Amino acid sequence: MKQKTVHKAPLTKDDLTDVLQDYPTTSDLKKEISALEIRTDIKMETMEVRIDKKAQKYRDQVLTVMDKVVNELKTMRQEQVMANEHARRMLDRIEGHEVRITKLETTQNHN
Repeated sequence: MKQKTVHKAPLTKDDLTDVLQDYPTTSDLKKEISALEIRTDIKMETMEVRIDKKAQKYRDQVLTVMDKVVNELKTMRQEQVMANEHARRMLDRIEGHEVRITKLETTQNHN
């Protein structure tokens, strides 16, 4: 087991400076933290841009599909309106035929 060397003389400021010269100072640590914060901010901004681009691409795809669906619905509604109008005209014609047939049958029965 290693024994500690005991210094009999008290340490001076120069002794401490020599021993601690390889260790970072408070100022060095603050600079490193600041640089780390800047790098982190840059990475976060880069990630945000990538996420925004992916979200925009997805949003564009969704809107493209929705445009197709909306156009198909518009077409279906127009076709339904036309079909309803055609059916109404056909019913009007049928009612007119029924009235004429009834008149013809009535006049034939009286003769």
